Amino acid sequence: MINVNARQWTVILKIMDEFEKWDFDVFVYCETLDENALVHFGFRLFQQYGLLEKFSIADKNFVSLLHAIKSATYE
Repeated sequence: MINVNARQWTVILKIMDEFEKWDFDVFVYCETLDENALVHFGFRLFQQYGLLEKFSIADKNFVSLLHAIKSATYE
């Protein structure tokens, strides 16, 4: 889905433990993931709330959509 190095992944896993809490630090999250934040965050939200299954969206199609949005918005 996204390319991150081992250090980034370790930090992301620690940050994601706080994902559902009010004090989730989105700034550290975005700083850690850099250009991959939109794709990871979007996928995580849809996955967590069961929206991919509810609307029968294939994972790879949704990831492609998020990458297209990222490309159109940030590049």
